[in-house]
Amino acid sequence: MFLPVPTQEVCSNRKLDVKLATNFVVLESEVQFSTAQDGQPAKISIPLEVTKIFLRLIRSKVNKDVDVGVQLLVGDGILFTRRFCVPLIVYDWSSAVFKTECHQVQGFPAKDGKQQLILAGDISNSAICACVSCTGERHNFGVWPNFLWTLRQNRDGVQGPAYHDPQKRVGAMDVATCAARYAEPTFDGKVNHTQEQKREITVECASVIKPPLLNVHIVKNSSGSLHVSSGIANHGLDECRSEILLMEDDKECLC
Repeated sequence: MFLPVPTQEVCSNRKLDVKLATNFVVLESEVQFSTAQDGQPAKISIPLEVTKIFLRLIRSKVNKDVDVGVQLLVGDGILFTRRFCVPLIVYDWSSAVFKTECHQVQGFPAKDGKQQLILAGDISNSAICACVSCTGERHNFGVWPNFLWTLRQNRDGVQGPAYHDPQKRVGAMDVATCAARYAEPTFDGKVNHTQEQKREITVECASVIKPPLLNVHIVKNSSGSLHVSSGIANHGLDECRSEILLMEDDKECLC
């Protein structure tokens, strides 16, 4: 695993095509392995315009049937040389078929909405700004967003100003930034204010009161699909139980 630098925008996909180098086997005695970086993925300099890298296999100097690592290259330049935790056995190098792929790893929160709220700084469902994606206040929930107003104005001639979408939780309204802003006037939540002041602070900080446990970009939202699928299964099983209970009602022997 490695981290290509410079990095891209958050959640942007980057595809790297990996091919075996022409001379794809190199002896272990001829390479110098990259050092570990405190348990973190190694940072490898790969310009953003580069879309293809090459790979070499490192043959053991002790056992010729063992591949002990890989070496990544751009052109003739060596990027990274990594020793495998578990060596790969290759009985016949001349006839073996190797398949190379490079996959991008992205993290995102799972579970349901409650879990997302906890990860996003202890925002609750009853908070003024209870959305993990934007800073909209709850009394505006259900109001048509700007793009729907625009469509209706263009199609139906609806009059009136469009509703401006609330700011997303990025930049100055990023969850971590809001948590730091909340900590300053409240001394990390130890000082109570009047209801009016408390509401003002809450809106300024978009209802964030604690640093985020996992500061994940707003578009990384898988909770809906995961929550709905498990909910459907639960409700389906509940209906099955109800039907079985009706069938067994007033019966001397259970089915």
